[in-house]
Amino acid sequence: MKKTLSVMILGLFIVSMIGMVSAETMIAGKVYNDDHSDTVIGANITITCNTHIKTTTSNSVGDYGVTYLEIGLEDCDAGDDLSVNAVCANVDCTEVISGNTIVGENTVSGTIIDDVADTWDLAIVNISVPEFGLFMGALTLLCAVGIFAFVRR
Repeated sequence: MKKTLSVMILGLFIVSMIGMVSAETMIAGKVYNDDHSDTVIGANITITCNTHIKTTTSNSVGDYGVTYLEIGLEDCDAGDDLSVNAVCANVDCTEVISGNTIVGENTVSGTIIDDVADTWDLAIVNISVPEFGLFMGALTLLCAVGIFAFVRR
């Protein structure tokens, strides 16, 4: 009887440990252009949760996603604050519908929601990438022409 009880307790312990190991926090979202009229492909995304950094790139429809473990080395759990940074500089970021190239950067923050599907937590953080305005675009062009003229001299 003691042997059977010990085996049952050991089995429950193993099952509960498997559940704890598989506990995950998922962080996902979409990358939009400045006015949220289109999504952006190819943005470099950096997610920071409790000083743990993960990077990814927005896919062909502007989505991104990463997974942290809730316990152990990554330690990103419900209620924790996180920061999402999207960068479209020195990379090819394009809008899905229009095909226009985007250059810009933005950072937003969010909070992780507890137990969305019993075993994992969730944070959905959508982010927009503001583009250079007309003034900044003209200034960039003038600087490029000025540098070219200086070098050619």
